[in-house]
Amino acid sequence: MEIEDRPYVLSIGGHDPSGGAGITADLKTMESIGVQGMSVCTSLTFQTEDHFEGLVWMTKKELKKQLKPIMEQYDFSVVKIGIIENLKILKWIVKSIKTYQPNIIIIWDPVIKTTSGYKLHKKLSPNYLKSILKYINIITPNWNEIIHLTGEKDVLKSANKLSKWTMVYLKGGHNESNIGMDYLYIEGAETAFVPEYVSSQQKHGSGCIFSSALSSYLALSYSLDSACVASKRYITEYLDSTDTLLGIHFQSL
Repeated sequence: MEIEDRPYVLSIGGHDPSGGAGITADLKTMESIGVQGMSVCTSLTFQTEDHFEGLVWMTKKELKKQLKPIMEQYDFSVVKIGIIENLKILKWIVKSIKTYQPNIIIIWDPVIKTTSGYKLHKKLSPNYLKSILKYINIITPNWNEIIHLTGEKDVLKSANKLSKWTMVYLKGGHNESNIGMDYLYIEGAETAFVPEYVSSQQKHGSGCIFSSALSSYLALSYSLDSACVASKRYITEYLDSTDTLLGIHFQSL
């Protein structure tokens, strides 16, 4: 596929020097799937795939300087958002994006803590979160993240509840009762995605990679269900690509 034929997809998230997570991993995923990825950096992190030392957040002014020129020049099909400093910044980002391109699809992967256990957000306001979700098309939390988003202990009820405001793709990597089983919630309606098989491997940045894969397949005009299935297959193959925390992105064109 020629570059001019590829839909544009934007990744907004942190820079990970190891390349296993954040905007670098997103761009690797997008390239392998066949879309043209671009990025806006929300933070500079100091980490490897198994050790996190800290990060520096970009200011709103710095974010605006990155976002403005590419949003004015390129017509993005989908934007994927990863780590953000707080919900106020998230709200500003999504409202800004919609101002530039009202019909763009927004996917938010709500990263609460890093693979190595560093907490990015200690407490989120559920009510303030609701005011943001109306601007977002899909969120892709895992089992632990959705509990943090809602403050409730029942994971499936939490996902169902959030689906009143946005679509929820609940990743099942931490689903102890049915490992690897994912769920999509749309206004209370539930669709289960059964894994073709369960990988025994873990990877740094797997959540980033899944959501950027979903963004890419949607940009390529896959239906939502087909994009979910293709993204689940992509991340499973990525998990199995090595025996380490850093994986290999295989071409899936």
